[in-house]
Amino acid sequence: MKNNSRQDIILWAILILSTAWIVFFLASTRRQHKGETSNPVSCQQDSIRITKITVDNPSVDFGRVSQDSLLKADITVKNTGDADLYIFSLTSDCTCTKSDVSSRFARPGEELTIHIEIDTKNKYGRNIARATFEANTKEKIYIIKLQYQVNQ
Repeated sequence: MKNNSRQDIILWAILILSTAWIVFFLASTRRQHKGETSNPVSCQQDSIRITKITVDNPSVDFGRVSQDSLLKADITVKNTGDADLYIFSLTSDCTCTKSDVSSRFARPGEELTIHIEIDTKNKYGRNIARATFEANTKEKIYIIKLQYQVNQ
């Protein structure tokens, strides 16, 4: 009889611990999911008004360049709409390409500059690099294309 009660206690302990683990797991999963849906950046991005922009030169051709050159381009983005412009992200498609922006915000009528640098080290022949930025505009994503031909 002692053996049965000891087994019952062990079974109850396992049941209680399992239940507590399930409750903890569900609560932490719900907390993480709730945090994702209430992300202030994504909520703010969704509530920002749409504006219009002009990009002065979305395609740059550097022509023929020598290897181990550092190519630089400044792209002007003008807010031509009636709402504030926000640049949410700016990325490059290659580790040889670096990009940054003078400001992630521009009022109507103001301009900002996207600065791009390409290192041609270990590059050969015809190359195309891209910088991509996301803004609060109808198009959402813009691609700046930079091409060059490395002399051998």
